[in-house]
Amino acid sequence: MIKKPSSLILTLMLSACQISNVAEQDPAQVTELARQAGPLEADSDVTETKDSKDATKAASKTVQAPVAAEPAPAAANRDNTVRGKDLPALINNHFEGNAGRQMLIQVDKPLYKPGETIWFKAWDLKTKTLAPADTAAITIELISPKGSVVLSKQLEVAAGSAANDFIIPPEAQGGEYTLRASTGEGQRAERSIIVSAYEAPRMKKKLEFVKKSYGAGDQVSATIEVKLPTGEVLAGKQLIAIATVDGVELPRIKTTTNASGDALVKFDLPKKIESDEGLLTILVEDGGITESISKSIPILQKKLSLDFFPEGGKMVAGLPSRLYFEAKNKQGKPADVEGRLVDDLGNAVARFSTYKNGLGRINFTPATGRSYRAEISKPDTVTETYALPLVEEKGCVLRNYDDLDGQEKALRIAVQCTEKQKVVVAATVRENVFDVGSIEAGTDKPAVIYLKAKDAAIQDAAGIARVTLFDQNLNPLAERLVFRNRRHRLNVKVEPDKKSYVPRGQVALNITTRDSNGKVVPAELTLAVVDDTVISFADDKSAHLLSRLMLETELPGKIEEPNFYTDLTEEKSALALDMLMGTRGYRRFEWQAVLNADMSVGTVIDGRVKRKAGMRPEIAFIQPMAAPPVVMVPVPMMAMQMAPAPVELNKMAAPPPDARPEVKSVLAANAVMPPAPKVEILAKPVVRADMVNGLVAEEKFFPAQATKEIAVDKDFARAAAKVEEPEARRRQTWAAVRVFPVPTFKPDYAGPRDDYRETVMWAPKVQTDKQGKARVKFTLSDAVTSFRVSTEGISATGAGLAGRDETVIKSSLPFSLSAKLPLEISAGDKPLIPVTLSNDSEQALDVTLDANFGKLLKATNSKGNNDKLAAGQRKSMFIPLEVTGTRGQSEVQLSAKASGLKDEVLRSIPVVAPGFPQLAEKSGQIKGEASYEVDLSKASKGSVQASIKVYTSSLSTMISGLEGMLREPSGCFEQTSSTNYPNVMIMQYLKQHDVADTALLERTGKLLDSGYKKLAGFESPKKGYEWFGGDPGHEALTAYGLLEFADMKPVYGAVDTSMMTRTAAWLKSRRDGNGGYKKDDKALDSFGRANPAVTDAYITWALVSAGETGLDKEIAKSVALAENTQDAYQMALAVGSMLEGNGKTVVAEKTRKTAVEKLANMQAASGAWTNADHSITRSGGSNLHIETTSLAILAMLKSGDHMEQARKGINWLQNNRSGFGQWGATQATVLALKAMIAFDNATRVAPKSGKISLLVDGLVVSEKSYEAGRRDAILFTDFDQALAPGKHTITLKSQNSDALPYSIAVEYRTTEPASSKTAVLDLQTHLARSELKMGETVRLDAVISNKTQTGQPMSLVRLGLPGGLTFQNWQLKELREKGQIAFFETRAREVILYFRDMKPGEVKKLGIDLVASVPGTYSGPASSAYLYYNDTDKTWTSPLNINITP
Repeated sequence: MIKKPSSLILTLMLSACQISNVAEQDPAQVTELARQAGPLEADSDVTETKDSKDATKAASKTVQAPVAAEPAPAAANRDNTVRGKDLPALINNHFEGNAGRQMLIQVDKPLYKPGETIWFKAWDLKTKTLAPADTAAITIELISPKGSVVLSKQLEVAAGSAANDFIIPPEAQGGEYTLRASTGEGQRAERSIIVSAYEAPRMKKKLEFVKKSYGAGDQVSATIEVKLPTGEVLAGKQLIAIATVDGVELPRIKTTTNASGDALVKFDLPKKIESDEGLLTILVEDGGITESISKSIPILQKKLSLDFFPEGGKMVAGLPSRLYFEAKNKQGKPADVEGRLVDDLGNAVARFSTYKNGLGRINFTPATGRSYRAEISKPDTVTETYALPLVEEKGCVLRNYDDLDGQEKALRIAVQCTEKQKVVVAATVRENVFDVGSIEAGTDKPAVIYLKAKDAAIQDAAGIARVTLFDQNLNPLAERLVFRNRRHRLNVKVEPDKKSYVPRGQVALNITTRDSNGKVVPAELTLAVVDDTVISFADDKSAHLLSRLMLETELPGKIEEPNFYTDLTEEKSALALDMLMGTRGYRRFEWQAVLNADMSVGTVIDGRVKRKAGMRPEIAFIQPMAAPPVVMVPVPMMAMQMAPAPVELNKMAAPPPDARPEVKSVLAANAVMPPAPKVEILAKPVVRADMVNGLVAEEKFFPAQATKEIAVDKDFARAAAKVEEPEARRRQTWAAVRVFPVPTFKPDYAGPRDDYRETVMWAPKVQTDKQGKARVKFTLSDAVTSFRVSTEGISATGAGLAGRDETVIKSSLPFSLSAKLPLEISAGDKPLIPVTLSNDSEQALDVTLDANFGKLLKATNSKGNNDKLAAGQRKSMFIPLEVTGTRGQSEVQLSAKASGLKDEVLRSIPVVAPGFPQLAEKSGQIKGEASYEVDLSKASKGSVQASIKVYTSSLSTMISGLEGMLREPSGCFEQTSSTNYPNVMIMQYLKQHDVADTALLERTGKLLDSGYKKLAGFESPKKGYEWFGGDPGHEALTAYGLLEFADMKPVYGAVDTSMMTRTAAWLKSRRDGNGGYKKDDKALDSFGRANPAVTDAYITWALVSAGETGLDKEIAKSVALAENTQDAYQMALAVGSMLEGNGKTVVAEKTRKTAVEKLANMQAASGAWTNADHSITRSGGSNLHIETTSLAILAMLKSGDHMEQARKGINWLQNNRSGFGQWGATQATVLALKAMIAFDNATRVAPKSGKISLLVDGLVVSEKSYEAGRRDAILFTDFDQALAPGKHTITLKSQNSDALPYSIAVEYRTTEPASSKTAVLDLQTHLARSELKMGETVRLDAVISNKTQTGQPMSLVRLGLPGGLTFQNWQLKELREKGQIAFFETRAREVILYFRDMKPGEVKKLGIDLVASVPGTYSGPASSAYLYYNDTDKTWTSPLNINITP
């Protein structure tokens, strides 16, 4: 039943209605506001067990009737005496030489688990017709949350599209990843996805707030929709709403769903709110299982952005026009507001309110000599006022008569001016001239022109029309955007061959494509079939194909909920789309490029780069207007560069024919490889310590930030360590295309359900025939659920039609069981596993349940699991478990019998060792025999994992892990350098040693080419280099870059000498005249500045090392520093400057020798130089020691008579190489590589053959032989069983007389925390409650503090979560959007939050709301905080504990 709004409510809701005769309210807005006043009430006579709608019907929504066109006056007579007749030819001529392109990326789903495959398709289309662009190749990259490219493929394009896949390693950390597609011509598209560990919910839930913002004391309204996994609505279901504001829970509210499964919840916000932190959680119980859905309450405090956009671009005194406006909160999200317009005399002249997504419009006539401002009445917490654009005394305005749903053939444009004059009105649609006409505009009333296209295709084309008003001399006067024919689209109809299906059932989909008139048209479609509970859970609002092509590629800025505007089932979408046009299309043209076109050069149109065929992209002839301000984000220079051609890492043959889905009239995307044998042939990727299946754990550079736990995640390293030496890669130009694999099921299979693929079909190139038909067949998984069939594509005839369809199909059984399992647990946890039994038959059932939880878990109850289920009933049993094992996957087997029916399910639960993670590392040299005593007395049982590398030659010492260090440069200057500089060192070494690995050399060369082009693109306009290529340049970063380019030039000849010259000149221009360098305070430096002595010494050392001269004062200052400092890092830089080129000529030999001796005497007995405070990157701990020691070794080698000190330093470096073969942070690794290469050149020896024996406590556990000249390191793994808790001696014996370097890594966990006394960060964690019920949320508060009064560089906190609690990805994204964190990563029981920096003494307070998903008692992994570049100094907190009840 629907409540009818009272007349009082209607009166109050017409908040933008007329106060004077100046403002008018849109009729459509009145209707919508009135409609909102009547919330739905739940019917009370619906039973719990009978669902009132099937899945297909419940998924469908009614298409709204077209909105009638606004009446318009008769057309004025056209005037053919002005120059307007020349415009069509000029515009057509322009577009012929500057054809636009549109790119987009499609994926099978928005949410992935580690270990799953991302199936994607990239389109490159012509804007004009949506026909395929002439593109030969597309580069597709997967970018991690850190911003680094972790996977890359080069795809061959066929007919404007290319499809492929990325496999996410099981060890990959979760977070927000980005797919980026680019072409050599500069076209680019991106698509965000989430990677996360999750358990798909049992119910589909949707929660939306009625408004986009609320203030203190406001009433909040939210709609809720709940359905079963198979799609049936949950009618008559009681829901509990829990609202929390400022950490205080408001009184709980109960509501009930109506016959459609919908409900409305209302509550009042407190009259005083301290922050904008609020959470609404809806609990829904079904069959004994409680699930929830949560969203942040959009609380608007004092800050608001409110911009007004006069239709056409300006307000003219005395001329009526429409005023569009857009309201946003401080995060740039839409905000709903109400208010009034007030003139400069304080008179209220109009009221306004937002209509949808913070957008609105009102009619308004500005008065002569008046100025106006907007005041906000709701929320009343906003006290600021907002100035409207200035009113012009003379001019013209234009107005479009609404035709929101394309009911009129003509564009009806009204023009009115303060003085009678002849004007020209021109309209273009998708780079086509729609019409151009001239009329005489009057002063008393508007003159109306009806613009009509002569070409029927242009007349009917859907898209944005750009309407421009010119004077008779073709000077632009006004302009606006109008969306045309939003219903004219490709109509895609998908019809399943059955009403419902069973698990593993075969599905046939009949697909028909027609135009908006019902005429069949052939089309190319992409089809994905995905578990709909996952789609619902992801709640992804990214643009689909239709809104991407029609809106996102045409409009500036981010569009909130873009799919809403093209959704014909949404009542508000038509008018809201016009409001979007009125606010996002607010621009003024510079038409010279069109009117005075020189077609020999490129131009820019629509604010995007356009180019003539064969030319580099893009320059724009459209410029933003000065007022009101429109913030435009500049396109990064690197986006304009041609993407590199990365080497394909995983080459997989197509599956055998019997494993392929049947798709009639479906062409495989790109060239599918011929059928292969049943055993798939894999070309193994290069194995590296931080890469699995090609996914790189990336790191940042300036300062040296990445550490072995960050940049080289131990799970990545361990996965690599367990793989034997890499095989040579086979060269292939294009990435191989896999056909979507479909398992072959036996027709009579009656075994357990164990196939829970979420994507059951991906067909990237479905082509309907001339009759507009295609048929797709595939097999469902074992899941009892509903599947969403998403089909979208483009007409194949060049008709410019785009369209899509969503259809839901149901897979069910008359009797079934399901279990809700924790994502991960540890010893000591006591899960209470809910097993739900569902009787969808028409009779009662007697049920017997059998359960087996594998070797690592044990059920603790001895009661039988027998029960009765009524017809249509769902009931849950809760099985208590104990964790008896320590590590591994515990297989879960559940089976139930019910009166002749049965069901069986196979799942698994990951079990990990409890406690604090610890790492024991040892590196050294085997001289006959080497031993390492490791104390594992405090190690948790079963938690030990160990690996050993032995480097059989100097070549293997260096080359081991080098392939793993190779990576695709990406990100800003410092990120790109962090990956490029190691590539430079690697190429130096490969060339010096004549390494005959063609594939490795070729890959390194390509990466250097890519890295150099990207780095060069970050040169500041006023020279020097800066993180993002802006001004001013950063002195220390520029010095680093110059040194990098100098090291790069001998191995990459394309380095621009003139660029190096001007970079050095700029750096020299920053000298202060006293031997130091100026520092621009405006330069980005959020890492915490090094002190002046370090900075000056570093820049001088970099300049001298790069071969620069004329630095007498600066070198003299370094000499003075050497005489006075006791800091080994500063001393090494100063000595290095004295011993390089220009330094030798400036500094006396005696002074040099004295300085060298002083530096040599600073060497510790260990061989390291450790007496240093901080480096140029403010690194500390082992990273600082490695950097300092490496610089000192370089100085010792340059001196020529300190080889023994250099040898001792090299031995220390080898001994302190990480257990995984690298040196920690990037800066440390780069300098260590430089030192190792320099030392190797001075002491090169020939390798020999031999044998290595591994002994544990005197017993041989493994032996391996090697041949002379072996390049790869010898790996020892899988001896963990020999390392039980206690003390052990690991011994390595060699028959080779030469000293062989080795590295040992032993990982384990302990129950005792090991916080470092020198950690600069403090961490406190706290759960608001220790007990809660299933489905409820609990706040985890984390307080991170900088204990020092010194700024700290990038930092992170790893929050350990108890099993049974799960994080919410949407909330982590909100933290990033609010600027509270830089980015996030996740694991099953861990949330990792990164901070750009920590200011002196800064305290950061963060809260995340965790969901109680699985009952039981759990203890989480320990939480820790530390600096990004120094994981040796960590602060640990005790594990969090929780008890969750059903």
